[in-house]
Amino acid sequence: IPIFTSDGFQLTGNDLATPYTSDFEWFNDNYTIEGFVKASDWSSWSVPGLINGIPLLIGRMGQTNDVNQWSFGPVSSGKVHFYYFSGGQKLLISSNNTLPTNELVHISFCKDANNAYVSIAGVVTSLALPSSIALPVVSENISVGCYNYSRIAGFLGGLRITKGVARYKNNFTPPIK
Repeated sequence: IPIFTSDGFQLTGNDLATPYTSDFEWFNDNYTIEGFVKASDWSSWSVPGLINGIPLLIGRMGQTNDVNQWSFGPVSSGKVHFYYFSGGQKLLISSNNTLPTNELVHISFCKDANNAYVSIAGVVTSLALPSSIALPVVSENISVGCYNYSRIAGFLGGLRITKGVARYKNNFTPPIK
């Protein structure tokens, strides 16, 4: 069941937030977050922290503070990360490949009962999930394109969040925007 879809956002200096509901709890069900991204470089798509930064594309994170329960998207290296906070910063999964610049590319994060997956242009990286994921209770909305006053410069299109389906667990031919 898609819980959020969009046609496209020019995120240069702009951002979006939507109220949090339990539908955004990726850790309790099969889950897919996907979209098309494009940027001339990926340096503004993450903030310092962890390996190559904490992604800003989408997450339950503060737009005007440093609260980040989880976030997903490209980081400065061009890899795609899924990050969460559980008593300390955790990098759940990072793509093996990197995003090209100046090209519209499909990316995704999926989770099923036992594994997490990220993909770039249909090439999937998978990782077994930890035995338990305990996230802190926070009051933040779902934010797109902004975390702690940092904003993405680039394009996001076809954003879709689907609860109940881990859509991309093996290499695939990406959808066409």
